[in-house]
Amino acid sequence: MSLPSRRPARRARVDATPLLFAELADDGPAAPPDEPARRLAFLRRRLDDAAWCAAHLPPRLAVFGVSTMPPAFLSLLQQIASRVPVQLFVPQPTPHYVGDLRARRTRVGENALLARFGAESREFQDRLVDVEAAGEGGVGATRLERIDLDDLADTLDATSAPRDLLRCVQADVVAAFDRSERGAERFRLAGDDPSLRVHDCHGPQRELEVVRDQIARAMTDDESLQPRDFLVLVPDIDRYAPYAQAVFGPLQHQLPFHVADRHPARELPICRALLLTLDLVRTRLTVADVLHLLETPAVQHRFGLFANDVPQLRHLCQNAGIRWGRDAASRERRFDLPAFADNSWRQGLERLLLGSLTGPLDRLLLDRAPVGDVTESRADLLQRFLGYVRTLFALLDDVERPRPLSSWAELVDQLVTTLFAADTSGTGSGDDADALRQLQRATVALRAQARTAQHDEPVSLAVLRDWLDDALGQGAPSRGFLGGSITIAAMLPMRAVPVRCLFLCGLDDASFPRRDRPAPFDLMAQAPRPGDRNRRLDDRQLFLDLLLAARDRLHLTFVGHSAKDNAEGAPSVVLSELLDHLDRTCETSDGRPAREHVVVQHPLQPWSLRYAGEDPRLFTFQELPVATPHSRRTGAAPWCPPETDLVLDSDPDDSIALDDLLKFWWNPSRTFLRESLGLRVRGRDDAEEEDEPFLLDNLARYRLQDEAVQRARRGEHGNDDPLRLARAEGMLPVGFAGEVALHHVRAENEHLEQQAHLLAGARSRRIDVRLVDADGAPAHVQGELDGFTDQALVYLRASKLKAKDRLRAWLRHLLVAVQRQQPERSDGASWPEVTLIFTSDGARRYASITDAEAVQRLGTLIAWYRRGVRRPIEFFEHASFAAAEALDKRGKDVDDALRAAWRKFQLDEDRPYASDLGDVDTALCMRDRDPFGEHQTGEFLHLVEKIWMPLLTALQEHVG
Repeated sequence: MSLPSRRPARRARVDATPLLFAELADDGPAAPPDEPARRLAFLRRRLDDAAWCAAHLPPRLAVFGVSTMPPAFLSLLQQIASRVPVQLFVPQPTPHYVGDLRARRTRVGENALLARFGAESREFQDRLVDVEAAGEGGVGATRLERIDLDDLADTLDATSAPRDLLRCVQADVVAAFDRSERGAERFRLAGDDPSLRVHDCHGPQRELEVVRDQIARAMTDDESLQPRDFLVLVPDIDRYAPYAQAVFGPLQHQLPFHVADRHPARELPICRALLLTLDLVRTRLTVADVLHLLETPAVQHRFGLFANDVPQLRHLCQNAGIRWGRDAASRERRFDLPAFADNSWRQGLERLLLGSLTGPLDRLLLDRAPVGDVTESRADLLQRFLGYVRTLFALLDDVERPRPLSSWAELVDQLVTTLFAADTSGTGSGDDADALRQLQRATVALRAQARTAQHDEPVSLAVLRDWLDDALGQGAPSRGFLGGSITIAAMLPMRAVPVRCLFLCGLDDASFPRRDRPAPFDLMAQAPRPGDRNRRLDDRQLFLDLLLAARDRLHLTFVGHSAKDNAEGAPSVVLSELLDHLDRTCETSDGRPAREHVVVQHPLQPWSLRYAGEDPRLFTFQELPVATPHSRRTGAAPWCPPETDLVLDSDPDDSIALDDLLKFWWNPSRTFLRESLGLRVRGRDDAEEEDEPFLLDNLARYRLQDEAVQRARRGEHGNDDPLRLARAEGMLPVGFAGEVALHHVRAENEHLEQQAHLLAGARSRRIDVRLVDADGAPAHVQGELDGFTDQALVYLRASKLKAKDRLRAWLRHLLVAVQRQQPERSDGASWPEVTLIFTSDGARRYASITDAEAVQRLGTLIAWYRRGVRRPIEFFEHASFAAAEALDKRGKDVDDALRAAWRKFQLDEDRPYASDLGDVDTALCMRDRDPFGEHQTGEFLHLVEKIWMPLLTALQEHVG
């Protein structure tokens, strides 16, 4: 008796996937007659009919440019060749047979590049040999003619040495010869050979900038080159197209170009905006999400808005405290959160509407905090914006629900009609009409597929969105590939056309060769056969074909270093194998590997002074700055050199607005950029908030404290609950955390509020001062100054005392002191001699100073103000004050002061607001400048001595 085995016998693996698909095909609706497999079977049956072939087939069939072909199509051509002559024009990298070791034809030594990159051409060559061998003596054999396209072999002179590196590589491939074999002569590489170059760059934009400079240099060196002689290929056209517009766009007249192969859903604004609308359902509806859709011209045209309205709307949303979410109910329904309305679209828009009716108002109205300062024109803008938001949110409610395919088609049509209005003025580019036609074709196809499949079950938005993106790509109209200008196109098969200058970009390891990601049930991927589609092999074959397509120059670029931290990146495997091949087959005069002559590492910026160095391979048409000692040391040029001097229109009466003078000394670099250059740099405070506050940050804390102090200073007690008011303004964290935060803020601010109540009688007075500044120019300062009491001028601020508070109070003190000397422009009342400074960390005072000193100090501030609006001055809040404090203390010398200033000047990542380079305006003005380089004779220390030292001497602690 046999005992049962403890382990069951191993069964043969049976894949049920074919059975499953067969069952689905039997149970499902009939396949459409235009399905590819049915068309192929139908054509095969027709080819068996001699009468039909005589009536419908052409006299001769020619097939061009096929480097590989599925076995089914090759078999079909064989069947056609039994009826009519068929000519198959096959591009081949070499006229020699380089397949397997079967002795079919004359075979020569195998080139390493052919062995590694030409797998598809070898497989196709083998199948063609099998077809010819199987058909010898048959009917179709004499009618299937194979013609190899290897015209490069005719242009290369095998009897003479190659003239450059590109010709050497191509000649070896064509001859199937490898110079690394024993006894072979290696190619002598010249250091100035530009025919084959590899450029190591810091990103896609730098790649195209390098390509632009190389094109310009090639056209300068060879006047016979025209824009049509240049072809730029990239692996991902949608990634590189925006950079192409930015790099080549400004030079359109000198270097005409066009971008081919773009996906319409990413190229056409309406298609892109429609997909963005469908994606909004999965977002939190932040301000950036909603306004990004509004940047589409067709959406603006539909709702009567314009491009310059978007920044104003972003500013309004920021003032209203809008962060994310439609309202409390939608947050609860979509995100399973408590139903809170703080910082939602509903709360913010209601505040804007109330503010358009009431104007500025710092109290609650209908339990809401109005956002005022809305002019009549902005009220009209707000009305149109509300129409857009209301329409968008209503459409998102419909899009969110699953529905059948036919209903999705109707909804897409509704979205297009409701959201977009095409430009019919005739001034547009026609993209809107093109996009509307493609969307209409897509919805028609969707309805047809739903009818054919008899599919009436609801499907989710994700399915519809992916299908629509794919349908728009397949339905893209044919875009011109080669034209009369520089062509920037995708790196696709059939692009290996002969061209004089070829540039291949994006050859990094993550981008090329592209990788296949087959589905788990893909049986072809599990058991591949010769002739099956393989994207990675396609790209390797394409690289070999492109290597042979260039006639004069072949330049390859890749992202070899990070633009953030200069971290090294890996090149593509095909590029690495090419460089390895060059090292084996070439020699150099200095004994270094060939790759060190071929690979050029470019700097991060196109204006780097490295381009003015001794390496002739580094070349740019970018205008380089004049070298300075600092630039030679750091390798960079200042953004704004010290010798900058703008020419500005000055007032004929030399008048200076008091507010402008105070604003300048609050931040000189910011005033220069905004007022003189009209440039506003976005800083940390300008970042769009996308979350409700979880903690009370410093800015919100200051706003709450300052509002309370200003109300107390005006003598207003207010009837509104501070908690309700702060909650309605959207400044507090949600729930009990907001109550706790507000309690701490009011406790910190209590003493300062009491002081403000005592100074509630302070008033404003007009300043009208005439004097001669330190440069000998007359000046007339006018404006309103607040904070006057009977005994003193008061400066009150709800924060700790900062260096800029000291300076602003000092400037006010000097203005009042000079005003006392000019009774003819006085209002008859006496002017106080003391200035009091009240902050959360104590009280200080400026005592009375002499008339001569007041005029001298104020004249210095005005003279440097006039210089500072023409160029950035080396005056900084933290560094200048640190140097002054160091000089003011006994035993501190100039070197100690400069070291203290440098510590405050450098960026502190943990506390950016405590350093000067943490301010974006100062960082830009002083970029690549050394304000401490000249030590005792420099402008920095001069300003410290002339401005800060007198201020520190006059500042005193105030008691009582």
